[in-house]
Amino acid sequence: MSITAKPIPENANVLIFQDEIQAINKRRRALNKKREEQGEAPRPELPLRESYEYTGEVIEAIGLALSGGGLRSAAVCLGALQALNHNNALRNVDYLSTVAGGGYIGCSLTCTMTKSGGEFVFGNQPSNATGRQLAQEISDTDAVGHIRNYSNYLIPAGLWDVLTGLAIVVRGLVANLSFVLPALLLLAAFSIWGNPDRSALLHHVVFGISLEQYLPIHFGITLVLALWALGFFFVWALYRSMLVPDKRSEFRTKLPSWGAGILVTIAIVFFLDLQPFVVAGMFDIADTKAGVQTGVFLGLITSWIQTLAGIATPVAAAVTLFRQQFGELVKTATTASGWMMQLAAVAVKVAIWIAGAALPLLIWVAYLYLCYWGIINDLPDKPSGAHTPSWLLTAANEVSRLIMGRVIDRPLALLYLSSGLLFFLLSWLLTPNANSLHRLYRDRLSKAYLFDPTTRLSEQSRSAQGRDFDALDTMRLSELSETYAPCHLINAALNIQRSDYANRRGRNADFFLFSKYWIGSQATGYAPTEKLERAARDLDLATAMAISGAAASSNMGTSSVRPLTPTLAVLNVRLGYWLKNPAYWAPTGTVRIEKSRWRAWIPKHRSMSFLWSEITGRLYEDTDEIYLTDGGHIENLGVYELLRRRCRFIIAVDAEHDATMRFPSLVRLERYARIDLGVRITLPWEDIRKTTLIMMSSAAGTTDASSPKPQPGPHVAIGMIDYGDGEIGYLMYVKTSLTGDENDYISDYAGRYRLFPHEPTGDQFFSEEQFEVYRALGFHMVHGALCGSDHIQAVGAPQDAVIRFDDPSVEPVCRFRTALMS
Repeated sequence: MSITAKPIPENANVLIFQDEIQAINKRRRALNKKREEQGEAPRPELPLRESYEYTGEVIEAIGLALSGGGLRSAAVCLGALQALNHNNALRNVDYLSTVAGGGYIGCSLTCTMTKSGGEFVFGNQPSNATGRQLAQEISDTDAVGHIRNYSNYLIPAGLWDVLTGLAIVVRGLVANLSFVLPALLLLAAFSIWGNPDRSALLHHVVFGISLEQYLPIHFGITLVLALWALGFFFVWALYRSMLVPDKRSEFRTKLPSWGAGILVTIAIVFFLDLQPFVVAGMFDIADTKAGVQTGVFLGLITSWIQTLAGIATPVAAAVTLFRQQFGELVKTATTASGWMMQLAAVAVKVAIWIAGAALPLLIWVAYLYLCYWGIINDLPDKPSGAHTPSWLLTAANEVSRLIMGRVIDRPLALLYLSSGLLFFLLSWLLTPNANSLHRLYRDRLSKAYLFDPTTRLSEQSRSAQGRDFDALDTMRLSELSETYAPCHLINAALNIQRSDYANRRGRNADFFLFSKYWIGSQATGYAPTEKLERAARDLDLATAMAISGAAASSNMGTSSVRPLTPTLAVLNVRLGYWLKNPAYWAPTGTVRIEKSRWRAWIPKHRSMSFLWSEITGRLYEDTDEIYLTDGGHIENLGVYELLRRRCRFIIAVDAEHDATMRFPSLVRLERYARIDLGVRITLPWEDIRKTTLIMMSSAAGTTDASSPKPQPGPHVAIGMIDYGDGEIGYLMYVKTSLTGDENDYISDYAGRYRLFPHEPTGDQFFSEEQFEVYRALGFHMVHGALCGSDHIQAVGAPQDAVIRFDDPSVEPVCRFRTALMS
């Protein structure tokens, strides 16, 4: 297989951006007809370019980014979309870029607009500007009612959905264990044949051959290997000493790699040498329980291993179940200054390391018991089979008769060998996505958010199908309308933890994109969507939406928790998705890697390879299939792709979990934009942070000051984007925040729940009240800014000044309002 790395070809961007601009122009032409009927000036079409380098000119397009944040983000962004439409601004949005929870409602928007001929089905527009100014809220539509009804999308039918979901989780767990079990059984069979009797455990007798005359009695192979290693390192030192100074580069030869390999080999051999001692300790423990005095030391070693496994197991279960909450606690604690929070962060990190060790310990203990049951206790006055479970011995005898025609001396070894080989062969029939949690997550999400608003079901059908409208869960990405809906960019993360391309900067991931026309990343190249849909038959809008929100996974890009990776993979905490590599279907000359296309159709790698890649984190961009997870695992705002397209105006709705109001996703975006694109963002957000923290503290009763006076904003800040070469863009940043002027039920909820509006993202079981207060907050923030009733912060205004969106004295605000509200 030939793989050649090369720079990203410029024509890859040309093909993608030209298709998108043609789609934007098609929608503008359709909307311009309506503008002419209403006596409004048309929006000019965007010019097609021959080149789309990062240093090129800015395009006069408006991009809307909806951030990740689970159901909280979906609800907030629904309110934001309602406010944009309410103020006649949504029609001017050319690009819609979504991540995770923002993608729930973003996909719902584009699919319903496709089916309804461009209608915004989540709210009706006032008939005139006065109506927009006076109306501070809108009423529900049937489409909003559907989403509200299924806001508890994971368990919409209550207990029965919990049980069916649990059954699916157990099925996936059993499927994953079928990959681990063959290795355990085969290793145990080999160990039993190598050390068939208890008396051989502490002696170097391998397959009946004594090696004691050549090796020390304890850890002999390890000691011999260690002596050889000392000789190697000494000779290496002599060789280095004889080199002239200008040839002493440490990595000019392969000797450092050989040295590292020797150290790893010594560690592995030491572990293997340890096994007979631990198994012997299990016999000693059994003798002690039977009242027979034997060696104590080996029994203590074994009991300590079993105790550690017993302690680590419940910790692993807790960390695995509440992984997202633990991660958010670590983020919150590490940004706090109090010693209690810092201590909590240390405790959580220790718990994560213990949880990471639990699964290897349990597997080790299982291997020890398999060996213990199969080794014959040949010491005098000890019954040879008393330590083996009777059911296991009976099964081994039956298998021995079936295969050998008689009961052999050590039937358990034969049982382990035959069972291990059988499980090994059967495991190759399992496919990687079939038993992960992706499909459960995808199906639940699509039922709630992907529906045809033009076909409302009858009462009987709604009860039978568990939905209010006909489903669109098989709608293809390529079926999205470019005439009726904005150009939708769905963001995911390509996990490439072992890739030199990604880890030149230590990111572990690359930006991955789904759209109507193209699918791929800079690392893999981009393939036409229709071609990839034909190759990957289960790839559709619902799948892309679920991938973009696959927050829980063994590998999570920049958010990966390395100690937990094996545990999460084996325990099937895997919302991620294996997709055929777009490089196979990318146009010739547009990809970084060169591979034979015909190999894409050969199922060379099956589930065992995929699971092993997830367990070890050996994920690359040039494999037959690639592993995708939540777009927030690399950039959670969805703004990066809009900056790549050099949009003049960008609206970002940031609804991530940020209880300390430190704006982590914004800060990360600023860093990526500066490093990757040469783009600098200047955004004044300090007053948003200060006001919200005061309001949250006051609502929670944690401040001694009198209740702060409600004020109209700021929830919004407007900044400038420096694209370079004198090209300037504008960023309107909306942050989930509180200023005290929210409506009654928002204020009441904030008083009862101190973390509002930043309750943990791991909460995916929203009540009707919870969904509504976040939706209402999203509407309040955006509507208050656009209608001119709220203060905002803006770059270019006097320091610490807050102004209104309709203030023409501040150039960024004036430019943004003109573009958005025209």
